[in-house]
Amino acid sequence: MKPFPDGSLAMFKFYADAFKNCLDFSGRTGREAFWKFFAVHFVISLVLFMLNKQLDALYLLIALLPLLSIACRRIRDAGFNPLLTLCHFLPVIGTLITLFLCAQPTKQVAQ
Repeated sequence: MKPFPDGSLAMFKFYADAFKNCLDFSGRTGREAFWKFFAVHFVISLVLFMLNKQLDALYLLIALLPLLSIACRRIRDAGFNPLLTLCHFLPVIGTLITLFLCAQPTKQVAQ
């Protein structure tokens, strides 16, 4: 699959990569990869919600593991403890905390 000149298929590559690496909670993920995954995930969820709420619930259940793994890697990349990913399970505020942590710049690892 070749991307269009503007690179629009690159977002779907990051989305597919998140599903391929859904069991990998180690390592790091950059901001670009996280936000491109999250944008595609959000749009799919929004469309499914408007079409059928049960289908959206099923999708969110299937996408939970890739979302948690990419958020865990992103939070580690930002220099925070990856266990903070569990904040995602706090109603409303947890998602906002997770997104805030994922928005932070990459911290260089001390060598």
